[in-house]
Amino acid sequence: MVLLIAVQSSPAKAQTPLAERGLALSKLHCARCHIVSESDRFTGTSSTPSFKIMIEFLKDWEERFGSFMARNPHPAHIRLDGDDPRPEHLPATIREVILSLDDIEAILAYVDQMAVDLGKKQPDD
Repeated sequence: MVLLIAVQSSPAKAQTPLAERGLALSKLHCARCHIVSESDRFTGTSSTPSFKIMIEFLKDWEERFGSFMARNPHPAHIRLDGDDPRPEHLPATIREVILSLDDIEAILAYVDQMAVDLGKKQPDD
């Protein structure tokens, strides 16, 4: 006997061009550890919270996303464009991620849009 279960997903909401760029950057750089969108539910690692879980259940989600580059394990593999190379004492990862300030702004715009869509933030907060 085969049991089929239909999964209903919410329709995609319109995003600003900046948030769309943030989603693309999140899929490119963040999805190796985090689930960043409903369409990528099978990415990430099981020990790392998804963007949605962090927004929905962590009271300090805005501070966490705003300071993600300083939060472990990110300093080991993410750096700002123009910064010195990764310090030798930090463990190497498969691929270093170099982000510009515009990239970070776009990722945060995507997270903010997700928070608005989830009812955790008012538009233009």
